[in-house]
Amino acid sequence: MSRFRTATLLALASAAALAAAPAFAQTDAAAPSMVVRYADLDLSDPAGAHAMLRRIDVAAAEVCGGQPDIRDLGRLTAFQRCRAVAAHRAVSRLDAPLVTAAAQSAGLSTLARR
Repeated sequence: MSRFRTATLLALASAAALAAAPAFAQTDAAAPSMVVRYADLDLSDPAGAHAMLRRIDVAAAEVCGGQPDIRDLGRLTAFQRCRAVAAHRAVSRLDAPLVTAAAQSAGLSTLARR
């Protein structure tokens, strides 16, 4: 396997765009993205898969603008949705069975469909 393995994380829309009307949602090409490196991880090992899922989650939070103040419920809800969708898409594109299984047990698929 390549030492330079990476996964690109794309958010379907920023947290602000998710709070706006659906017509303003960004396309994949316009969505913010981030490279998540995993050359140091063995994705066929449960520990490596969980570490990758954590990296994806951190990257998704950053791509979606960072967690807003908990008192700003509208932005918080949009952020949580953006984060779940971005992480779900990254896991799907990665196509690593143990990472997918870890995401499913974390309820990631359910959050992304809301």
